[in-house]
Amino acid sequence: MKKIVLTICTIVLFFNAQSQKTYQVDYLYRITYQNSSELYNDDWTCKLIFNDTSSFYYMIINDLVKDELANKDSIGNKLIHHSYYYSAINKTPYAEVNMPGHKYLIADTLNKFNWIFTNQTKTVCTYSCKMAYTVQNENDTIMVWYAQNFGKNYGPVKLVNLPGIVLEAIDQRYSLYYLATSIQETSQKLVSPLPFYKIKKSKRKRNQKNNN
Repeated sequence: MKKIVLTICTIVLFFNAQSQKTYQVDYLYRITYQNSSELYNDDWTCKLIFNDTSSFYYMIINDLVKDELANKDSIGNKLIHHSYYYSAINKTPYAEVNMPGHKYLIADTLNKFNWIFTNQTKTVCTYSCKMAYTVQNENDTIMVWYAQNFGKNYGPVKLVNLPGIVLEAIDQRYSLYYLATSIQETSQKLVSPLPFYKIKKSKRKRNQKNNN
């Protein structure tokens, strides 16, 4: 059972966005599920906006729905559902939760993967990528291909802290697949979320959880 500790504080993640180059990566996001004896794929679009100090990842749940953030001068200051803001300064991902009367910022934790790095390479979206993988449990393997061209370590959702930008990923446990379809420099300014209430997520110890 998760315990949420509420603290009221101001998040200071200020940087000069104008002095940094900002890039946008568009991803094909595919989830595979089984219905009776047949397999089905749902394809969505995801975007990763990043610069030297932070990244902002969000999903377009339905491709028929207009991407409302695409034409904004700045992005990241207002989080949306299924989005993450990641600060490379304090190595923390943030997400927004709406509750009656307030908006809350969840300061989440990064998954600690034991990555195994290989010499295997492939080209993804014209960039040469290296492959790494991690095995959590049986039938629970994550495989990624990352490009080192940008000198940054971002990726979709919380696939960060690899030695490059993750351009392709396979999550066996949840049957998820990410594939970069385009990478380009963007004029959008990536800024930190506006200060408001902050929630820090924590977990009880496993033995306490099992006793409940």
